[in-house]
Amino acid sequence: MFVYKLTFMFVCLQVYVPEAMQSLLECIHTTSGPSSLILLAYYKRFAQAGETFWKLLPDYFDFEKIPEASFGAKAQPDNLGLFRLTWKAR
Repeated sequence: MFVYKLTFMFVCLQVYVPEAMQSLLECIHTTSGPSSLILLAYYKRFAQAGETFWKLLPDYFDFEKIPEASFGAKAQPDNLGLFRLTWKAR
């Protein structure tokens, strides 16, 4: 069975239910691959959902925050970040 892997994915995290985080990460991981470029815009709103997300994320991806200066942002709220995710084999 052929499974198509996306080469580029932009994820804007707006999930507020902690129980949904694992399914979300599994979906992103399943539809991406080692050569995928995955950008994540994370807007911190709900502490419990955010804690669950950051706890589970390393099981699926390595990640690094993209410095605001690299994409020309002059002013960015403290609770907003852009991250590059790197796929991990599971």
